[in-house]
Amino acid sequence: MNDGQKICSKCVLPATFPGISFDEHGVCSVCRAHEERWRNWDAGLPAKRKVLEQLCADAKRKKKPFDVLVPLSGGKDSMYVLYLAVKEFGLKPLAYTLETTAT
Repeated sequence: MNDGQKICSKCVLPATFPGISFDEHGVCSVCRAHEERWRNWDAGLPAKRKVLEQLCADAKRKKKPFDVLVPLSGGKDSMYVLYLAVKEFGLKPLAYTLETTAT
């Protein structure tokens, strides 16, 4: 197989991708860089969760009609944030969407 036909064994990027190289297992440099970058991504999550919990507790103490503003697009990410606000953190959210019109 010539170099132009070689592809990554994980992500199938071709050897023609600019700057790509392959290791002895046929895994590309892009995959290896991704693995290195995200290797310990969850290590700081417990500390970040504590900060978020403290922010939510502070918001609830203010005795306002709503604790938090949640923008909704209708997609799964924003719906999950709304779910977390209500079910996980016990917040009273004001959810809103924006309608845009073409001019």
